[in-house]
Amino acid sequence: MDSWRYEPTADFDQAPIERLKNFPRQPDLLVYAARSLTNLVNSGVLLLWNRFESVGREHLPARARS
Repeated sequence: MDSWRYEPTADFDQAPIERLKNFPRQPDLLVYAARSLTNLVNSGVLLLWNRFESVGREHLPARARS
């Protein structure tokens, strides 16, 4: 079994401006965190803004209610 080895991105030692020249670059943790936070906030806002009400739920089949 091969041992696991961490390898940083190829542009790790470059300045931010130099990294932008190679856009789109390899995904990084900051991008994933920002996207996740944005999705969470958007979901919360939509849930509060669009309060759905189920009417006639008792007419649905039992397996569709859960």
